[in-house]
Amino acid sequence: MRAILWALLLLASPAQAAFQDLGAGARAPGMGNAFTGLADDVYAIYYNPAGLPQLEGPEASVAYSALYMGLSDGSNLGVQQAAYAQPLGKDGRYGSGGFMYQRFGLNSLYDEQEIFFSYGKSVFKSETKGQLYLGLNAKYLDRSFSQDAQSATGCSGFQCGEGANTVLSGKSNATAPSADLAALYRFPDKKIQTGLDLQNVNSPNVAFSGADKVSPSAHWGLAYKTTWMNIDGELDEDPDPVGGYDTDAIAAAERYFPTLEFGTFGLRGSMGYGSRQWEQITLGLSYRLDKFQVDYGFMMPVSGIPGTSGTQRVDLTFNFGATTVEDQISRGLLRKAKDLLNPPPAKVKIGELEKNDMRDPHDLRDPALATVRAFVDAGLYLKAADAMDAYIQSQKQKTPPLDMSYTRLLRRLKVNADAYPEYTHPVEKWEVLLSSGLGHFAYGDDRHAILEDAYALSLTPEDETVGVYLKDVEKGTGLKAVTVSPDNPEGFLGELVHRAKIASTRGDYERARRILEDALYLNGDDPTALERMGSLDWAQGRYEDAALAWEKALRFEKRPGEIEAINTYLPLARSRLGKQGQPGLALPGQTAPKAAVGAAPKKAVADPRFVERLYNRAIEHYARGEYLQAEAMFLWILQIDPQNLPAQKALERIKLMNQHP
Repeated sequence: MRAILWALLLLASPAQAAFQDLGAGARAPGMGNAFTGLADDVYAIYYNPAGLPQLEGPEASVAYSALYMGLSDGSNLGVQQAAYAQPLGKDGRYGSGGFMYQRFGLNSLYDEQEIFFSYGKSVFKSETKGQLYLGLNAKYLDRSFSQDAQSATGCSGFQCGEGANTVLSGKSNATAPSADLAALYRFPDKKIQTGLDLQNVNSPNVAFSGADKVSPSAHWGLAYKTTWMNIDGELDEDPDPVGGYDTDAIAAAERYFPTLEFGTFGLRGSMGYGSRQWEQITLGLSYRLDKFQVDYGFMMPVSGIPGTSGTQRVDLTFNFGATTVEDQISRGLLRKAKDLLNPPPAKVKIGELEKNDMRDPHDLRDPALATVRAFVDAGLYLKAADAMDAYIQSQKQKTPPLDMSYTRLLRRLKVNADAYPEYTHPVEKWEVLLSSGLGHFAYGDDRHAILEDAYALSLTPEDETVGVYLKDVEKGTGLKAVTVSPDNPEGFLGELVHRAKIASTRGDYERARRILEDALYLNGDDPTALERMGSLDWAQGRYEDAALAWEKALRFEKRPGEIEAINTYLPLARSRLGKQGQPGLALPGQTAPKAAVGAAPKKAVADPRFVERLYNRAIEHYARGEYLQAEAMFLWILQIDPQNLPAQKALERIKLMNQHP
């Protein structure tokens, strides 16, 4: 048997047996290697590098395979693999890269090694036309054998022992570079995707002597992907041992069975048929707990190689990133199913909105909830919800009846846990905002929770999990978040300031103040919000607050026109406070105009050109809808020239607008 294996693997002829498709890991082989259309884990490096951008975080895996166990001559065919892949840049904006090492060996006689450098990237995305990924592999191939009596013996066909082998008695090592090209297309419904992988497109020569090229192969797959189930079909064109091609077809499926406490179990299998009466069945199992996953695959050829008990594979994979979206959805659905079996109190109506009553939760600062509070402060919301549930169960038998505020707090913690079982170590700005929003919601600070969640969503609008979580918080609290279109040039803070402006023009100063306070809570150094707040304080006669807001705005304002405007009406606020002799602030490199110093100047020193500039500036504010600023400018003009008729009429018009918005 060993002589036959030597002939198959090393024979220098048009036959080609080196670097055959051996599969990778254990999950895909458990599906008969029908993985080209799915390609959603680290072993996409091997099957379809265009699928690498589907990874939500870094993944590392090691695998071992025992091929065709039980051969009559005791030969041991084994494959060892190690792989690592990760998204590049925030949310994989620069694509995803990967590295993989593979070694195939026959006892100590024959050895093949492959090194993969992989890259994949989304090149097109449309809600109506789907998404296209492209990928490539740059590979280094190395094969070698150990010279012994059999390797030096010549062979003709399957007859060996006929003199010296002129090929195998020469050099015992060969290397060559190779390349794979791949594509993956996801249909608009995001459940169906198809992939194409072209391997060894450059036909690398790995001969020990003369020419022995690895022929290209093509793999096409179609997959239907859901949260807990995948169905795959594959059509492969691989080189056969005599210089032609085999066509194989495989149908496969896998199903996951998640549990709340014990992780997720998986079951998979496939059937394959192909050229030269090839038939194969496979089975696979997996177990996933948090970031670890173990896979097992068994492949049994129904026809072909005789006297074998099949191929067995096992791999261990670790996910370095956050909990995957699939796991988050699974836990959320399971928790909701559990709630159906143990229903909470009936829903209540607040106004026209029907929702779970989450208002007035129990205060987390209660000493009895120290354990729950510690989990919340650490961002471990699944553990916090479980601890809260355990506390409620322990208190149910006591009298008087348990306060419903405990149940309302539990509902809040479950909303957090369904979306983010744990949320620790935020880095990006939106992550910090979301982390704070999760905490505020747990503590019952709904206003700031909604505000921070909405701002976070505006910074990462493509993150569906943030959007779903925000909607759940809205339903639970009855509050409505500010939404901003991704193409809004003003952004989230600009939208808040705009809404404050609308409220102020309608005379709703209290609403305008609340909105501006929200904007300044998110960014206390925003000069536009500070300027608006100063104008609002001025309109309400809070001159000292107005001066403080405008002075702070000047420290952060960079636009010359706005600096000039603030320098113009800041002295008016100071004069109303009776601060004599305090000079107004000026543009950098300039001095403040004398008319802007101290109290309102006397008419004798009024400069008509200065009054005209003030009037033009007020008209500009009015035209932009900045009525508070315009009002302050017109009042300043009347301080200088009480008989200025245009300024008087303009003020009357603004007052009428406020009375009849």
